Amino acid sequence: MVDTAINPLYVTTEPLEYGTLAALLGDYPDRDELLANEVRMHEWDTVLFAVIQINPVEWYNLVSAGGMSLRAAYEENAEPWQKRLVKSYRKKATTLQKEAILAINSSVPQLLDGHHRLTGLALEGISCVRAVDLARSK
Repeated sequence: MVDTAINPLYVTTEPLEYGTLAALLGDYPDRDELLANEVRMHEWDTVLFAVIQINPVEWYNLVSAGGMSLRAAYEENAEPWQKRLVKSYRKKATTLQKEAILAINSSVPQLLDGHHRLTGLALEGISCVRAVDLARSK
């Protein structure tokens, strides 16, 4: 388990709840999405994954294994449609903070789903949001 006092990516690693990805995220993702590479279709509505709380600001600044943070990727490479999407998430950041659920793998750590939502939340300074952790199931 991750020590939240040492690792600021996590607000808490104690599960708030467990749920299937179908219940937490909705429909199975398109094949070209990162999340589809991590979870098999039959696991989508059968495996119970832990829901924890993460800090979007810290994840936004985290440098990935590829050598770039989400912040750098957004600032350097975001297309106009992506900027509009992030802007729409920024406008409803307070609501998203309560409702949004992102998908992560805490063992790497890696953000698997919700890049634009996380960017909008981070840019608004939101420091706590729910995330389903694919590294923790029961």
